[in-house]
Amino acid sequence: MVLAEQPASFVYAPLRLMRKVMFEWLVAWFLVMLAVGFGWFEILRRRHLAAERRYAALLENANDSILTLDADARVVDVNREGERLLGASRGELAGRHWADLCPPEDRGDRGEDLELLATRGLLVVDHLRLRRPDGRIVHAEASGSVVRIGAQGVSLLILRDIMAHLEADWRQAAQLAVTAVLADAASLDEALPEVLESVGEALGWDWGGYWRLDLDAGGLRLIAHWHRPDFAADEFTAASRSLTLAPDHGLPGQVLARGEPSWIANLDGTPGFVRAAAARAAGLHAAVMIPVPLHGKVEGVMEFLHREIRPFDEALFEMLGSLGVQLGQFIGRNYIEKELAASVDQLRQAQKMEAVGRLAGGVAHDFNNLLTVITGYSELLLDRAVPGGPARTKLIAIKQAADR
Repeated sequence: MVLAEQPASFVYAPLRLMRKVMFEWLVAWFLVMLAVGFGWFEILRRRHLAAERRYAALLENANDSILTLDADARVVDVNREGERLLGASRGELAGRHWADLCPPEDRGDRGEDLELLATRGLLVVDHLRLRRPDGRIVHAEASGSVVRIGAQGVSLLILRDIMAHLEADWRQAAQLAVTAVLADAASLDEALPEVLESVGEALGWDWGGYWRLDLDAGGLRLIAHWHRPDFAADEFTAASRSLTLAPDHGLPGQVLARGEPSWIANLDGTPGFVRAAAARAAGLHAAVMIPVPLHGKVEGVMEFLHREIRPFDEALFEMLGSLGVQLGQFIGRNYIEKELAASVDQLRQAQKMEAVGRLAGGVAHDFNNLLTVITGYSELLLDRAVPGGPARTKLIAIKQAADR
């Protein structure tokens, strides 16, 4: 049996159907794989974004200040703690050179730090001074490293605020110094210059003075002062010495009247500051005044001034108040010692007078015994003497002398 020849379209139809199915299967597989790939890409992208957010949150909420510097050592970014430490916002800090964050006298050292960071890739500074826009100096420890991001390198600078530790050390040093001075001093006048210098140097003040209440003058008079060697204080000191501040007159007078310490972070526009012109000319901006109590009253006022605005420091304020009490105790003890010394002198004088009296009494007693014998014998001889004779006249003179 011979089959009839089939058309070509009929022969290739199954092949075409197979190709179509395979093509559709490949397209479906490709689409599935593309969907899976996009899914994984989205998962990885979200994980990457989450990691970036966690990293940014860690930097932002870190307890230390973190600055990012570009290749020219200019600030690119700073975290929240860095804004607090440096006293400026991100926008204000962005673009500033690293050395410009320090006082002018320290910028040469910062250039050496940058060279060390560039050559070694690491930086450690135990004590770094930074100057805030308000003029306040803060102290920090610094560590830095270079991080490569692509072809570029950025520097991460970590600053740790050590002001609290330093201030605690300074307060302790001031207290120890004042205690040593008061232990060796014999009087307030001898102690005051060293007390003012010890407190001023240890706690970073520029000028210090002690106002004593002068009852004859009717107010406070400046009796001792100190200033830093680099501070031109002659005019301000002269203006202070020329004043007699009655209670509630001038800043020390206000402290005298109220019996409470006072901290003024910025003296500009302060009511009752009678030395405002002299302070402005000297560049003084902050002040603290501490009463010195004695027997329930204010004996004097200790005053310190600074050339920079100095925000209120509770720990330092309390420490200065305790120094005022310590100084008052020294004054009271000094008064007691003087009164005791005077009493001892009076006792010694009384004992001397008593000894002299006893000696004189003994001598008088012995002398009276001798006179009694002379008087007795002169009376016996007068009874035997011839009336009107020369011997009787002499015996009468002897008896009269003894009777006296």
